[in-house]
Amino acid sequence: VDHAGVGGEEASEIELRVPALLTSFFTAPNHPDSKFLIHAGTNDCSGAGSLQAAVDNVEDIIDLIHAADPAIDVYVALIIPSTTGATNTRINTFNGLLATMLTTYRVTKSNVYTVDMNAAFLDTSNCSSLGACLDDNVHPNNTGYLVMAQTWNTAIGAN
Repeated sequence: VDHAGVGGEEASEIELRVPALLTSFFTAPNHPDSKFLIHAGTNDCSGAGSLQAAVDNVEDIIDLIHAADPAIDVYVALIIPSTTGATNTRINTFNGLLATMLTTYRVTKSNVYTVDMNAAFLDTSNCSSLGACLDDNVHPNNTGYLVMAQTWNTAIGAN
């Protein structure tokens, strides 16, 4: 299990790192159960940039993964909600655009999966309140990371 998350990066910056990540973590021949988990867009939603451009960057990330090895399962999260109203409005817009892109993408790439992290954080059986799972207004705390781990695990187990 490898982790390559970098705080503060927007989807475009993550996209730039993907080729190196693929070289570092996914050396051919890959294990047939290889997985690539993506939770990108939080910092795009916290700013004022184009949300469609951020979704396009996520799509480019998936394309890079599939170009390297089309057998790698790709799990893409709808990003977690925020306790800040304006940011959460952008998150909801981003997640809608992302979900539409993923539905379209899945027509030709059956091993791309949508993981609804947003709903997991709004589920009071996971988080008694949204603030109880966030370290700040948009990033998870330890409880939130546990919710994310359980949500990833459930999604992977279902496919």
